[in-house]
Amino acid sequence: MPKIVDRDQYRDDLAYRSFDIIAKHGFQIPTRDLARRLGVSTGTIYKYFNSKRHLFECMAQVMTKRNVAEIIIDIKDDTPLEERVNIVRNFLMKNQTYLQNLLMLASDYTRYDKKSNMLTKGMENFRVAIADYFTVDDEDGKFIFIYLCGLIFHGILFPEITSIPKQAEAFKKFIVPPVKARKK
Repeated sequence: MPKIVDRDQYRDDLAYRSFDIIAKHGFQIPTRDLARRLGVSTGTIYKYFNSKRHLFECMAQVMTKRNVAEIIIDIKDDTPLEERVNIVRNFLMKNQTYLQNLLMLASDYTRYDKKSNMLTKGMENFRVAIADYFTVDDEDGKFIFIYLCGLIFHGILFPEITSIPKQAEAFKKFIVPPVKARKK
C-alpha cells in the first residue's frame, strides 16, 4: 500500500528543516548540497519548490507562523502589558541565535532578490502580530518591530554588551506608560 503523504505538511517540514542549513551556509548554497544535508534527493526539493526563492518564501512563512504561535500561546486577553513584555523577553533570550540567523538570512536574501516583496509581507505579518500582541496601533507596532530587529542586530555586532533582560526593562519604561495612558 502506498504511503500517504500530506504534501503541504511535508513541504512545510522541508522548509522548516532547511532553515538552519541555509542560515549557516547562506542563500547561495547549491540545491544539491541542501538536499544532501536534508537527506532527500534534489528531485524532492524541486517537487515541492519551484525554485530556491520559492523554498525561501515557504520557509519564511513557516517560520513566521511558528514564531508568532510560540509567543502568543502564553497570552490571554487579560495578560497585563508588563507580562507581555516579559514573555517577549523570554522568547528573545531563548531564541536569540535563531533570531540572529533569521535576520542575517533575510539580509542575505535581500542581496539576492531586491525586487521581492516577500520579505515585506513576512515583516508585515510580524508587525501586525506585534501591534495586536502589545495592543497598540500600527505605527507603534512598527516602532516595536524595528526596535526588536535593532536589538537582535545589536546582539550580532556586539554580543558582549547586548543584554536582552536590561533592554526589556528599558523597553517597559518607554512603551508601558504611554500605552496605559492611551487606554484610560
